[in-house]
Formats: sequence, C-alpha cells, structure tokens
Amino acid sequence: MQYNLELNEEQMQTVQKALELYARLAIGQWNMIGEALVDIEDDECAEKKWHLDAGMVKLRKIIFPDLPEDMGASYGVRAMPKACDAWEIYTVLRHCQAWARNPEGGWTVDYDKPMSFSGKPLAKCTAVKSTEEKG
Repeated sequence: MQYNLELNEEQMQTVQKALELYARLAIGQWNMIGEALVDIEDDECAEKKWHLDAGMVKLRKIIFPDLPEDMGASYGVRAMPKACDAWEIYTVLRHCQAWARNPEGGWTVDYDKPMSFSGKPLAKCTAVKSTEEKG
C-alpha cells in the first residue's frame, strides 16, 4: 500500500524536524533535545539549555552506557532500524524541499541525493505548486 500526503511549507518543516529529532535521539545524539526545545538566542533559555544538556549526559550514560560522554557521539543510523527509516524519510523530504525552493541547486547537504542505508527503497516526494502559488 502507498500513501500520499499533502503538506504546506510549515507542515513540511515540522515533519522534517520531528523525523530528524527522532532519528538522532534513537542513535544517541541527545544534544538535539536542547537544540529542539530551547531558544539559545535568549540568555535565560541558554542557561536552561546548559542544565538540560548536563542532565541529558547523565541520563544518556544510563541508557547508552557504551557511548562516550560527547553528546554528538552516536551509533549511526545503520545500527538502529527505526532511526534509519526516519533518517531516510527526513533526507528525502529535505532534498525535495531544497530543490523546490531553489531549482538552480546549492552547495549544502540538502541538495545531495538521499541514500538508502537500510537497503529498502526510499520514499518519494514531489513538490507541487498550490493553487495560491499558481495564480
């Protein structure tokens, strides 16, 4: 069975962020929690993020005892099938959106062709102009 899902720009961003966060958390990149939840531009929030990160180091050590304390260290998506699925969908959406926004291309990873780490076929994404954009 296949599913088609229509998203506007804001919804697309939300889905991408959720998939990226899920994948990164599943592989042990818990530094993403603070980045997703706290506005680090605000000094008060930056202090809260520091406390959150310190707590996450301790909690992550309990759940993933073999990972180093560096919060960026991870198992990699290949090691976690659910993370792998989420990461692959995220990169497909990111790629589609990048090219839809800038058909001439660019130099960021967003323009790189998504890869299947799981060996399964990748999701498909097509950008379609809405009726408001066409008029």
